[in-house]
Amino acid sequence: WITQVKAIIDFDIYKKHSPENIKNKVLIVVSKYDQIVNPLAAQSLAQKINAQFLELEGNCGHLAPVCESVKLNNIVREYLLKK
Repeated sequence: WITQVKAIIDFDIYKKHSPENIKNKVLIVVSKYDQIVNPLAAQSLAQKINAQFLELEGNCGHLAPVCESVKLNNIVREYLLKK
């Protein structure tokens, strides 16, 4: 468990990929109240690459995608249908 948490905390997409190299359309989903992953880096990336950004605001923290699965599924479905 500790090793997994350290890996999550240390994960940095910019170590291997710069935002300028991301050419595809992207939907970035974060939980506003995530206690494991800080959503600010994802929000910053979304702004840099002009990605669609969804911030889940429920009180489930890191498990927000599970707690808000109906909302998330609808957003993802709409996003994929646009492509």
